Amino acid sequence: MINLFSLISNNAEAENALWDEIWGCVNYVKIPYNTVMYEMPVYVRKYWIKRHNDANNPDKHRDGKTQTVDGSALNAYAEMEQSNLKRQ
Repeated sequence: MINLFSLISNNAEAENALWDEIWGCVNYVKIPYNTVMYEMPVYVRKYWIKRHNDANNPDKHRDGKTQTVDGSALNAYAEMEQSNLKRQ
């Protein structure tokens, strides 16, 4: 078996980012775990993360600048958004 992370300089950081992305897809985007792990290509997963972030970011075009959140930050972003909703 080939370790996909062997070519990345910081294996632990890359692996954690991958698992955070998968966890965010399952828990925030609500994609079934088996779909994310076994059926969904990476580019499709990235697409759904981007769409989720766009749909849940009402301040996206504030000050004429576009704010983006990549897959590795999905969990932190979602927690911030949930905190904002609880305060309203």
